[in-house]
Amino acid sequence: MVEIMNKLKEPIAQGLSKAEVLAKREVFGWNELPSSKPRSHFRIAFSVVKEPMFLLLIACSLLYILMGDIGEGLILSVAVLLVIVITFVQERRTERTLESLRDLTSPRALILRDGVWARLPAKELVPADTISVSEGDRIPADSVVLTSKSIRVDESLLTGESAPVSKFQQELSSVHPDNDHVAVTSVYSGTLVVQGSAHLKVFAIGSKTEIGKIGLSLKGTTHPESGLSRESKRVVLIVAGTSLLVSAIIALMWWLRDGQLVRGILWGLTFAMSTIPEEFPVVLTVFLALGAWRISKKLVLARDLGAIESLGAATYLCSDKTGTLTENRMEVHAGWTAKEGAFNLDETGMIPSGGQLTLLRYAGLASDPASYDPMDKASVDKALQAEAGLFQNRVLIRSFPLERPILAVAHIWKVPEEESGTIFCKGAAESVLNLCRVPVLEAEEVMASAKAMAQGGYRVLAVAGGTVSPIAENADLKDQNLKFEGLIGFSDPIRAGVPSAVRQCHEAGIKVLLITGDYSETALAVARSIGLENVKDVLTGNEVNLLSEEELSQRLLTVRVLARMVPEHKLKIVNALRKSGEVVAMTGDGVNDAPALKAADIGIAMGGRGTDVAREASGLVLVNDDFNSIVDSICLGRRIYDNIQKAISYIIAVHIPIVGLTVTPLILGMDPILWPVHLAFLELIIDPVCSIVFEAEPEERNVMARPPRNTKSRLFNRETVSSGIIQGIVVLLAVWVVFIYVNRIDASADHARAVSFATLIIGNMALIFTLRSRSESAWALFAKPHPTLIWVLSSVLTMAGLILFQPTLTRLFHFTSPHFLDFALGFGVIVLSLAGFDLWKLRKRQILVKV
Repeated sequence: MVEIMNKLKEPIAQGLSKAEVLAKREVFGWNELPSSKPRSHFRIAFSVVKEPMFLLLIACSLLYILMGDIGEGLILSVAVLLVIVITFVQERRTERTLESLRDLTSPRALILRDGVWARLPAKELVPADTISVSEGDRIPADSVVLTSKSIRVDESLLTGESAPVSKFQQELSSVHPDNDHVAVTSVYSGTLVVQGSAHLKVFAIGSKTEIGKIGLSLKGTTHPESGLSRESKRVVLIVAGTSLLVSAIIALMWWLRDGQLVRGILWGLTFAMSTIPEEFPVVLTVFLALGAWRISKKLVLARDLGAIESLGAATYLCSDKTGTLTENRMEVHAGWTAKEGAFNLDETGMIPSGGQLTLLRYAGLASDPASYDPMDKASVDKALQAEAGLFQNRVLIRSFPLERPILAVAHIWKVPEEESGTIFCKGAAESVLNLCRVPVLEAEEVMASAKAMAQGGYRVLAVAGGTVSPIAENADLKDQNLKFEGLIGFSDPIRAGVPSAVRQCHEAGIKVLLITGDYSETALAVARSIGLENVKDVLTGNEVNLLSEEELSQRLLTVRVLARMVPEHKLKIVNALRKSGEVVAMTGDGVNDAPALKAADIGIAMGGRGTDVAREASGLVLVNDDFNSIVDSICLGRRIYDNIQKAISYIIAVHIPIVGLTVTPLILGMDPILWPVHLAFLELIIDPVCSIVFEAEPEERNVMARPPRNTKSRLFNRETVSSGIIQGIVVLLAVWVVFIYVNRIDASADHARAVSFATLIIGNMALIFTLRSRSESAWALFAKPHPTLIWVLSSVLTMAGLILFQPTLTRLFHFTSPHFLDFALGFGVIVLSLAGFDLWKLRKRQILVKV
């Protein structure tokens, strides 16, 4: 930094030489931020193959090939390949969508090298480079101001404040090397020049910039694993470990009984395939992937699939103000004149007239119609709404830029046929009052009104005007004849639909926190506008510094508005809430939000104007920056969790008969009923396909009228597991009844196996209807099919028909084709067996009605 400060004392006529640039690049590198790399093709494939079920499939495929059964070995191998392809396609699709959002910052910069100005890629900047920026440019690196022409910068992506900040040139003689860059006016990488121009000296690039420092801090912030993923892994590991142990015992028993080691290992693996709940991770992946696809239709991108489900359990939604709840632009909403007092321009049917119209006209003519400055744009827009032809037949003669110590701007306009011009001025109330030479008592009244407007959440500017003679056109602004007209109040408008979304969050039991770097008055005004609860109190950044995380979590039980926050405060808030057992969702769009986005259970970044750093740290990205999409995501998350529980009951239920039909023949010394190829067909085709039905089930009617689920509640709870076990036992008994009956009247084992297999598939489809709802009967749901259900049932019946009646497949599956009466027998037994569950649902509804 000392070197950079010394460079400030040098003339800027030459800039750095080519040799200096190369030397500095060796030390400092390129001006770019490190970003996460997409997973390689090998890593994607490996993540699929390492799952226990797929390892078993590979082992079974090899054993079949060793035994000379090439057909069944190839069937199992193709199943593995198919799942790898599906996963790969989904991964690449997500990465391509993210890449389409990665072009926010300006890619080129105007750089002085060897005395020549050239527009070069911004990544080529090095410390001590001299650059030139003007209105509309994005700052390419952290820099200090060498020369300035009324430059104003939008720093909302860093600070969260929507109002632009004026930057001023410092006297070089006042710069001391030991004072670091704090002693000079600085601009920061990623911020936007909205007015004026400047020459800058770069002092930090890449990861050394303020943006880069926040990005690097994310590496020390770990993103919590979702409870759904943790619990699924725990259950799968426990069941898988137990089943593998039993499988080894079965293989040993078979070897001791028949003396065939390879055959014993094959049947041991068969048992493992029938018991390991590989559908659990498959269901989680499919449900969340399809959930990501559904929510993408509402322009929400899921970078972390688990974030969708976790959002359904969120208890706190921490939202940034600027650009998230608001539109990150200024509008004129209020005004004040000495004659008419305060007035609101948002009132229905409000048509400015008299002093109000004059005030708006003056404010518009005091602004640059082509400016990037949000307050200029807001003033011009409101003035043109009041008077469409305001700028017609007017010629701009002279502009007075904002320069210290006068914090005001002015324009002199002239109508061609008139000799005298008119000056219009706007700026800080104190400066404009001084320019107008307003008496002290009147000035005190104006300042009191300005303070009242500021407390209402407005940014306040004073407006003045006057006539300018040809002689006075060249005079300084302080020598102009200005008359004070009044005050105008700017505010960042609330996004459409945000109040409704906040209300739905309250109804769903979710506490919404407004966290902003803005002033308390502005934050409270926004909180009231969006209908936030408990807005009587506000917690400031200084107060957060004095609180421990435990004390902070207690204050947040009642406080909903937090103002004057910096990134460290936001991170502390998220950590405090998570340590107290809350599930935290954090929204934001700026670099300042990134650490908290990553630390939260669910990070939600804005995609339209958000930074790469924020998107990289988040789990969800709102492509259109629509806050209402968060509510849709919460609803989807709750729906996914409910449907996953239904699918789990189904998976448990269908595994019971599979395990029973695999183990019982071994215990009784019978020939196997189900072979590995049958299990592969059931486990990899029938069961997963049927599980998709539950993903497509619509949400329950009360899904957004109930509080978030308890974080201690388990996905595999007593009701979910017991429901699956009981219904699975019923289906197992039904299949055994059919098998015993057919086996007695027909000595063919292949025929009895085929009828039992058909009955098992009928049982699977019947379980779908009984488990689609925990309150409505299967018969009622039968009349409410959805497209996915129709497609699944048709697919299952088609596949079952092929293997039961196509000669080549029936031989491969060790079947002989069943008869019509066989199907009638299986259907009748299954329907009678599961009818009791509808009676139980009816009884449960009656009890709830009485309560």
